[in-house]
Amino acid sequence: MDQGVVEIPAGSPNVMEQRPLADPHGGAVEPVRPPGRPWVKGQSGNPRGRPSRARQAAIVAEALIGRKTVPLTNTLINLALSGDRAALRLCLDRIAPARRELPVDLDLPVVVKRADLSAALTTIAEAAASGSLTTSQCETLTRMLVAQWRATW
Repeated sequence: MDQGVVEIPAGSPNVMEQRPLADPHGGAVEPVRPPGRPWVKGQSGNPRGRPSRARQAAIVAEALIGRKTVPLTNTLINLALSGDRAALRLCLDRIAPARRELPVDLDLPVVVKRADLSAALTTIAEAAASGSLTTSQCETLTRMLVAQWRATW
């Protein structure tokens, strides 16, 4: 046996079958891919991925519920009137939802110039210092004024 030649026994599982690159009749033959890996490494067989059916399911569910809105609402109201606390909570949450924040009653100057922006920010700071505005309300108003300033100037 030569030192540069290694014999591989026939039927070894890691050996890929080799075919000639050209067909004897003149056509080209593709090389055989190894078993278990039909695609090139790093390339998907379906680049767009599996199609999502969630959107279709949501449309179907919305259509089914849309047809039964009145009977479902009547049933919910009857359950709430009969004393079902969960149904009563659902009804009240729809009638009078909880507020996230109270509305702000603050007289801000119209912001046209840079000096107007400074005056508006001073008004917000004074309202926060007096306790008539919460810190989150001040932050929201300040961000809104700064965004308006950046968008217009």
